[in-house]
Parts: sequence; C-alpha cells; structure tokens
Amino acid sequence: MRSVLMIAFLFPPSSSIGAKRPLRFARRLPDHGWRPLVLTAPLGTPAERDDSLLGALPPGLRVERSYAPGWMWAARNLGDTLDRRLRPQTGARAAGGATGGAGGRLAGWAQRAADRFVPLDGDVAYLPHALVAASRLVAAERPDALCVSAYPYSALVLGALLKRRHGVPLICELRDPWTMNVEFRPRHPAVAALERRLERWVFETADRVVVTTDAVREAYARLYPHLPADRLRRIYSSYDEGLAPGAPADPDGPFTIVHFGSLYGPRRALPLLRAMARLKAERSLERGAVRLLVFGRLDHPDDHAAVRALGLEGDVTVRGKIPYAEGLAALRRADVLYLPAFGEETFYIPGKLYDYFLAGRPILCETASPEMEAILERTGTGVCFRRGDEDAVLAHLRRALDARHGGPSLARPVRAEIERFSTEA
Repeated sequence: MRSVLMIAFLFPPSSSIGAKRPLRFARRLPDHGWRPLVLTAPLGTPAERDDSLLGALPPGLRVERSYAPGWMWAARNLGDTLDRRLRPQTGARAAGGATGGAGGRLAGWAQRAADRFVPLDGDVAYLPHALVAASRLVAAERPDALCVSAYPYSALVLGALLKRRHGVPLICELRDPWTMNVEFRPRHPAVAALERRLERWVFETADRVVVTTDAVREAYARLYPHLPADRLRRIYSSYDEGLAPGAPADPDGPFTIVHFGSLYGPRRALPLLRAMARLKAERSLERGAVRLLVFGRLDHPDDHAAVRALGLEGDVTVRGKIPYAEGLAALRRADVLYLPAFGEETFYIPGKLYDYFLAGRPILCETASPEMEAILERTGTGVCFRRGDEDAVLAHLRRALDARHGGPSLARPVRAEIERFSTEA
C-alpha cells in the first residue's frame, strides 16, 4: 500500500468546517490503496473542539499534532480565550443584543490590522517549526506523496518547500481560492503583491493543485495560462454517507429555518429576516411560530438591528457552535436550511451545502454562482435567490410553510445526483 503524508492544519477534533474535508479523505483513502499519515496542529481550546469527530477517524490512523510548537500554541489558546471573553459569541441567546463592547471593538481592530499587513495568515509564525516536523516525518516515513490542505495558505508554502527539499510529489488542495479570496481584498498592496508571487511559485512547484469548484479552476487557468493543462483539478467537497442525520422534522412544531455555521462578512441574514417578518404579518402568526436558529455566530450589527426593528427577538436564536452530530440532527428537524453565499462572488460553494444534502431538507440558497445554482437544480435539493431579493425569499417561505399542509415542497430530490457528492463518489 502506498503512503501519503497529509498536512492538514485543521483536523479533528477541530470543530472548524475546514477539518471535515481532510477527515473524509483520510477515512476513504485506505479503501483505494493509500495509507495516510496526518500532520496537524495541537489540540485547541474546548470551545474550538468537537471530540465527537474523533470517533470518525479510521482505525490505525496515525495523527501527529506537531505542526506548531507547544509554547506558541499555549499562547494562542490563551489569546483565543481572552478574545471570547472580550467578544462573547457563543451560548444560546436571542439575537438583537449587543455584539461586544470596547474590548470587542479593540479585538476587531487588531484583526483588521493583521488582515491588511500580515503576509499569508497569522499561522505563518508556525512555518519554521512545521518545516522541521514535516521534514522529519518525510525522512522517517518516505511517503509516496504529500497532500497539503489549505487554509491556512502558509501550509501551501510549507508543501512547496518540502517538495523542493525532498522531491516527493506534491498535491496542494485549496478549499477556498487564495489571492482571489474575498477575504484577501483588504491586503496592503505590497503584501498582496508578495502573496501573488508566493501563490504563483507554489502552483508552479506542485504536481497537482486541487480546488473545489469549476469556477475557481477556470479562473486560475486564466491567471496562470503557462501551467500544464493537467495541473489544476476540481474535486467537489462531499457528505459522509456513513453518518446518520437523526429524526425528521416535526410537522406540528414551529416552522424552523436553520443555518449551520456562522453568518459573517458578506454572509447576511437580512433578506431572510425581513421575509420572516412579512410572512408572520400576512399569516397572523404568533411569536415563535416561525423561528431562525443559527448554530454559530451572527456577526453583522445590521442583522442584530433588524431583529430588534422587525420585532423578531423571540424568533431568532443564536446557539453558538454545537457538536457535528448534534448539528446534523438539528438540520434534519428543520423545515428549511438557509445557505447564504459571499455576496456577488461566484467562486464559493460553502462546505455546509453537502451537510445539507445529508440532512435531506429543502435548501434556500442565496448565491450569484451559476455553478451552485446548477448543482441545486440537478440534485433537486432546493431553490436559489439573488442577493437582497426579499420578495423571492418570502415566496419560497410561503411555499415551504404550505408544504406542511400538503402543498408542493421546495425540494424534489434526485437521489442519483445527490449521491455523486458522497465522500465515496
């Protein structure tokens, strides 16, 4: 059996959605003749962990948690703990309240400054240590291939350095685009130029560069037309068909809309909130009859202000992060699964889409991506609307509510098409 050293900074028990994709590869690669060895970060704080994911690791998988030195990781964990105390975001609470005081504003300013002036990402500080740790593993294990999963993008630089030093074939996997990322735009011009040069060097060094959408693959092919035609590949993310999602929705309970994860940056709840208020008014629904559950953060002040202004304080609840298995069960009990994309960006297919496929409930998706629209249409799993189209959201919510009483559903699932997005496929 051939072996692959997987370098995945995010890996279980990390609760980040970025940990799910490398986990699914690690689970399935042995079935196809590859034995994975994983280099990842040390354990995070309890708030960052989902220990239930450890049960999904394949038997005998070796996981080395030496990507970062212990003293730096301890300092990071302390900083994360302090940040959560300054800017509380977790725990069940009604939306519409304060989102942090002076401490939260200070932490936000520091993050914006880092985004503008720190090359690559904050985790670049671990790169020298990670290079030593990974080099030792390569020398001892002699893997047949390296596979590096990003974010963080500094891990891609690590992979290219290892390829140059040891000559092992390199696969660089980008869950999101690098310099074309919507989060990349605040960069200082000098920092942005440096990262573009690094990205080009990494793409030229790697044997394969794997991305998660056709739109990103085509954009990089235009940006780097000198690369060999087979250098860039697209592999969609997936759902793990071995995980059971739990009990179905209760037709006699509240009409429930769920968002699995955080709403931040351009990902907003505003058109949904306004449509909820209009639906309640036109159907004379009592407080709590229509509810939105957010399992993550609700960051934008305008969303909180809308909750108050529209009288939805009792209808919108921000629960914070929950274990993955519990999240799947919550998705299964929902009437509608809400999926907003990054504004007008066309590159992104959020990883939670595939968890929504597993849950089997109708999806209400805000997107400007023709690729994402085509996937939902082909799979029959839901409907799409354009950014800010409150009337379309209202029409879809009406239809979903009427489906409880025998009306047509938002979704008409095509099982064969959905199964194309299983991890095994």
